[in-house]
Amino acid sequence: MQGYWFQPAKLVEKCHFVCCCFCLIGVKNVLLSCLNEEKSNVAMTESLILLGLPFSNECGDSTPSAQFQFITRRLGPIGQALRQFVIPPLKVGTLDSLMEASDDLAKLDPQCEGTVLKLISLMEEASQKARRDVSVLRISQSQEMTADGYLKHFQWNASQFDTKENIRTLVERMGLVASGAEERVRQVLTDYSDTRSKLANASRKNQGSLAIRPLGELVDKWGTKNAVVDTELLITMFVAVPVASQKEWASSYWQINDFVCPNSSVIIADDKEFVLNSVVLFKKVADDFKLGCRKRKFIVRDYSASEEVTGDELRALTQKAETERTALLALLSQQYSLCYVAWIHIKALRVFVECMLKYGLPPRFVGVALAVDDRKEAEIRQKIAAAFPNLKNQFTDEHHDTGALQHEFPYVSLKVANVLKA
Repeated sequence: MQGYWFQPAKLVEKCHFVCCCFCLIGVKNVLLSCLNEEKSNVAMTESLILLGLPFSNECGDSTPSAQFQFITRRLGPIGQALRQFVIPPLKVGTLDSLMEASDDLAKLDPQCEGTVLKLISLMEEASQKARRDVSVLRISQSQEMTADGYLKHFQWNASQFDTKENIRTLVERMGLVASGAEERVRQVLTDYSDTRSKLANASRKNQGSLAIRPLGELVDKWGTKNAVVDTELLITMFVAVPVASQKEWASSYWQINDFVCPNSSVIIADDKEFVLNSVVLFKKVADDFKLGCRKRKFIVRDYSASEEVTGDELRALTQKAETERTALLALLSQQYSLCYVAWIHIKALRVFVECMLKYGLPPRFVGVALAVDDRKEAEIRQKIAAAFPNLKNQFTDEHHDTGALQHEFPYVSLKVANVLKA
């Protein structure tokens, strides 16, 4: 009979092999985890930039794709960080219309950026998830993409922003996406905030002492044996008395006002801090009775059955808040994706307009997307500047700065806020 039962040496050898395999698997998982974490950290330190570079006469092919390949080859290994950012031919219009569009886009760009970042912050708060998780774009029901991935693989959405329309119409259409998102989110967010506020207030009271705790269930339970008096002349009031003062209350409550009914006080509930008492008195002296209690540091609890939140109502309120939160998250995710897409189209349109103003007609430029670690940006900038030695800065003072548009470079350069860093 052959087997490891009778061959201890082979059994030990096999166990050692299995243990080594498990160790290697564990090391692999740790390395993958560290790699993913490092990749995430790198993404958070990246600068996202769009460039509009003029065609080079040294390249024999005047197509944007050929020009892009020429630029990347000229930059050498560092050119691998570049991605072609394809902007379709658009209706140029007049010089005045281009300058007007440049001014409008300079205002619309930061507005849309602010909307995008606000939507991300709202998703973070509502979902309690990390920014890198909530910032994923839902391009369609079956397609998701990271924000920087969308930038690197940008494709103009002609069905949403028709390239046959003039630039002014495109600017207006893109602006409506951001303003429409804010309007749609505002009402849903208001409803959810109101429900959450009511829930927090009710939960706080339910978990508090008898000085603030809702009386509904306590009174209902007590009322099965003792009727709550509420007639034309008489009323039952509820008073939270500090535990240390309960004896004082029991011996003197009818002396607070002459119209308090003697022997009407009943203990309804108690906790570590307070004893809840009921007392019957004439309605006409209710305010005077409250004042007398306040002087003795007794807390008169206002009770209205219609305003009290019961346990069932609290559970219903909790369910309502969760339902509204789910609806809000779905809306935020949808509007964020729409706004981010519109925002990158605004960037693309802005690159196109600035290239027309800087390089002239006909359109002879190539769009480039650059996602690079902050520490390597300066090196790439120097290489690009060296590749276009004939370009000169149009402006040299800071008064021409228009936010994302960087005039300090001799080519069109546009910053894109990294939503993971914001």
